[in-house]
Amino acid sequence: MGEARNSYKDPLVAGMLAIIPGAGHFYCGERLRGVAYMLGTAVGLFLFLVPGLFILAASVPDAILCARRRNRLMLPLLHPSMTNITDVPHPEPPQPEQPVEETPRAPWTESAR
Repeated sequence: MGEARNSYKDPLVAGMLAIIPGAGHFYCGERLRGVAYMLGTAVGLFLFLVPGLFILAASVPDAILCARRRNRLMLPLLHPSMTNITDVPHPEPPQPEQPVEETPRAPWTESAR
């Protein structure tokens, strides 16, 4: 059971499940938020149609963000070698170019300028 709680959650699956209000949040492990979306959508649809549709439409992107947030928080558990996301090696910054020294000119070309 511990492995299921720490597993990767696919944002696409969470978004598709969220078509049923709250199901995507249950998939992500946020049961309280899922119940809130279920009840909010049910009350909104039966009493006031427009707020219910708004809550239903907001459920899908919120479930996707829920899955992304959960995966970002679970990264150290899924990959114990990465304790911090900033531990990823970065390439060296480019070095500034050295100024090119001007070559000396012959004295007879100076008068032509």
